[in-house]
Amino acid sequence: MVKKLFSALVLMLAYGFSQELDSLKNSKLLAGPQESKVVEINANVVLGEYKPSAFKISIFPRNSPSEVFISRMFFPGDTIQIILPEDILNPDTLGNIASLEPIGGSFEKIYRLFSKSSESIDLGSFKIEAKSDIIKLSIIDGISLSPVSMAGLKLLHDGKIIFSGNADSMGYKRLRIPEARDNLKPISLRIETSKSYPAWQEIIEVPKGISS
Repeated sequence: MVKKLFSALVLMLAYGFSQELDSLKNSKLLAGPQESKVVEINANVVLGEYKPSAFKISIFPRNSPSEVFISRMFFPGDTIQIILPEDILNPDTLGNIASLEPIGGSFEKIYRLFSKSSESIDLGSFKIEAKSDIIKLSIIDGISLSPVSMAGLKLLHDGKIIFSGNADSMGYKRLRIPEARDNLKPISLRIETSKSYPAWQEIIEVPKGISS
């Protein structure tokens, strides 16, 4: 009697265990493989008068620039499209950076901040610019030391206007001066303030390689 009862228990336990295995297998089959979502990143390159032979686009998180997600080379005329797993992008607002580095000439490296998004991200247009020396200009009243807002600015070199624009409301402007220039010929800066002050024009010294 004890032997029969023991056999029944073993059979019942074995049957119950096999049912659990079958149930686990079925649940795995129903779940299927988990595919990660991808995001399509698009951009446009505006060449203008410049002709780089190629350009490299890199994507990386803003808080860890050395951790590059992807780096790809493109050529003029290519469609700029990069596909990445969506979950690797930094979820912070403007937490990711795209950089474009033109190859085959003296050009500026361009950076663009962007936020994580689903399905597609449009980085807009990257405009190729020649490498420049940069002057940070602040225009203030000589007596009150208050900023002179929205002053008109012109840079002239070798008889040509190389920059024309306005300072901001705080009298500030970053001026870009092409690095590829004849350094023996002077650069003139002209400032106009809509009759608030007399027009001012002077020759300025801009050593090559300056960025302040």
